[in-house]
This record gives sequence, structure tokens and C-alpha cells, in this order.
Amino acid sequence: MPKPVNPDDRAVGRRIYAARKRKGMSQDEATWALTLPEGAMSLFERGMRSVPAPILGRIADLFDADLSYLVTGTAGRSEITPTERDLIRRYRKLSPESRIALYRVSETMEVRV
Repeated sequence: MPKPVNPDDRAVGRRIYAARKRKGMSQDEATWALTLPEGAMSLFERGMRSVPAPILGRIADLFDADLSYLVTGTAGRSEITPTERDLIRRYRKLSPESRIALYRVSETMEVRV
């Protein structure tokens, strides 16, 4: 009888899968880059195996993902930085037309998550 899948492992696996896809890597490429045994990424992404903490850290680095997000599904920090605060302040001063133009430009840019 197969071992039941832990819902937490499945959720972590889904977030790892999404981060890998955003990075544009195949499972084989990620496995090779992380020096994992063949099939390990598949097991992690399907939640069939828990991801050891050191490997999870390496996965986060490889995919440019937030480690806290991979583990919990929420962003790691709750406060905004001074730079972010300044950008928000500047955004609020823009005219409605300028906000629309900025939005249109931002839609064409690739965002790294």
C-alpha cells in the first residue's frame, strides 16, 4: 500500500513546481543543477517526499524564490523597505494618466517573483 501524501508536502511541492516553471527550467535541468538523485524533483513537486531544509534552501536560490513562500505560501517579510515606501509615495503623486501609462509599461515587463 502506498504511503499517504502529506498535504503540507503537496503544497510545498506545488510552490516548487510553480517556481521552477517561472524560471523556465525542466525537472531534469533542476535536478542536475541541484545535484539531486534522478527523480527527486518529481517526488518533491508531487509531494511524495518531504524536501530536506538544506535542499529547500538551494531550490529557493536556484529559482530566485522566497524561501518563506516555498515553505508557508506567504511572503517572508511583512514590512516594506524604505525604497518601497518612497516608490509608493511617488506613485500616489502621479496623475491618473501617468498611473495608467506606468501600468501599461509595467504590463510589458517581466516580473521576477
